[in-house]
Amino acid sequence: MTKKIFIDAGHGGADRGAVTGGIIESETNLKTALAARKFLATYDCETILSRETDKATRINDMAAKAKLLGAAAVVSIHHNAGGGDGCEVFYWHTDSRAKELAREIEKQFKLLGQNSRGIKAGSTAAHNFGICRINAGNGIPAVLGEFAFTDNKNDRRIIDSDAELKAEGEAYGKALAIFLKLKLIHD
Repeated sequence: MTKKIFIDAGHGGADRGAVTGGIIESETNLKTALAARKFLATYDCETILSRETDKATRINDMAAKAKLLGAAAVVSIHHNAGGGDGCEVFYWHTDSRAKELAREIEKQFKLLGQNSRGIKAGSTAAHNFGICRINAGNGIPAVLGEFAFTDNKNDRRIIDSDAELKAEGEAYGKALAIFLKLKLIHD
């Protein structure tokens, strides 16, 4: 049975996310999501994106769609800001499968040379990301990845080209392929 993967290109529409040094987060998130989908096209899976253009999305709608589709995993792609460097991956504290996916994404990010701030458990007290919380309640492992800080000059250097965003998208794709034990499609 073909596994379905829901990928959220975070922000969009009027919500541009972090905007620093020529980087617009909603745009980098979308380019990364499209690259992840393209990478996963070589595997026996179906990849559904939250958006394919610059449009607004809603967490409740995305979680409902993932549930309706019977998604095997949900990944929300973001880039950070607020004074820091490196990557971090969030999951809902009660979801051990999401924690496993978060670890694999972190591993793939580190293989690209990015330093890690760790994987972090969300809860109602901290990192209460609805995309992780709602999907965990629906039995779907979901993570929110933050690959780099847009307001850090060194981090910006690893997300300021389409080739670098493609590599980041492929890192998400590789992590999902490993986590879901996807099989390559043979011609």
